[in-house]
Amino acid sequence: MAHNVVPDRAVLTLNHRFAPDRTPEQAEAQVREVVGDVASLEVVELAIPAPPSLDHPLLAALVARTGRPPLAKLGWTDVARFAGRGVPATNFGPGDPNLAHHATERVERWELEAAFSTLRSLLVDGA
Repeated sequence: MAHNVVPDRAVLTLNHRFAPDRTPEQAEAQVREVVGDVASLEVVELAIPAPPSLDHPLLAALVARTGRPPLAKLGWTDVARFAGRGVPATNFGPGDPNLAHHATERVERWELEAAFSTLRSLLVDGA
């Protein structure tokens, strides 16, 4: 393509993640508002976010055993798939979620041992 030619079409892939307190329709409406007046806007995939299920007794017990407040997970996970089917779920495991899929991602041994101990306690002692 020549540098002095304006193309008749542009394609943009936009990954808009939205909180579980918004509906897919609200999220799409916001995207359409931000994008503005365009000839065509096609939504080809939509992943519904997972609402926190931390009021479920088993998950509440898991949180209590960690001794730390829960943190938001910044990204789509299979928890959303479970939530969409009415199964309470949460992400739990060692490591810093802010480093996930980055070159600096790592898990320390003590983090693995702490996660194992927490899950073992939950399974052995129950909720």
